[in-house]
Amino acid sequence: MISGVTINDKRKQSYDFTPPYFAARQLIALPKNSKVASLKDLAGKKIAVVSASTADDIASREFGKTSPDIRRFESTPLIISELAGGGVDAAMGDNGVIAYRVAQNPELKTLDDKSFPEEGFGIVVKKGDKALLDKLTAGLAAIRADGSYVTIYKKWFNKDPNVR
Repeated sequence: MISGVTINDKRKQSYDFTPPYFAARQLIALPKNSKVASLKDLAGKKIAVVSASTADDIASREFGKTSPDIRRFESTPLIISELAGGGVDAAMGDNGVIAYRVAQNPELKTLDDKSFPEEGFGIVVKKGDKALLDKLTAGLAAIRADGSYVTIYKKWFNKDPNVR
């Protein structure tokens, strides 16, 4: 599986991962006129997150898992749509997809709260499938070595990659 899956200790108990291929952080999407300057400023405001995501975990820790202000959705396009439609005050998710969706919505902006930890996205492999894990790891190393990775990254993010 490869689709914005962060590598963490809990997931490592059930799955194996390649080395990180993308340095991810959470990013907050807001209306252009919002005065919010940090995650803490979202206290008492309606926040959209993708269910069971890192953003959901962070919002739940910060504001309480059962907070009625945390609105959970099935996908990033839905949280951005809810924000753009005025149903919530903010949306939070992985930097790559939030930045992409906000770029398509000129009435929105992003906020990078430096308190969010950096996380690595990795390719998920069935626990113990060393042969597949080794092939994927070698493939990632090859595209880094030949420059393909940097070319692809720059195409989508207009900057050099920063992968730990």
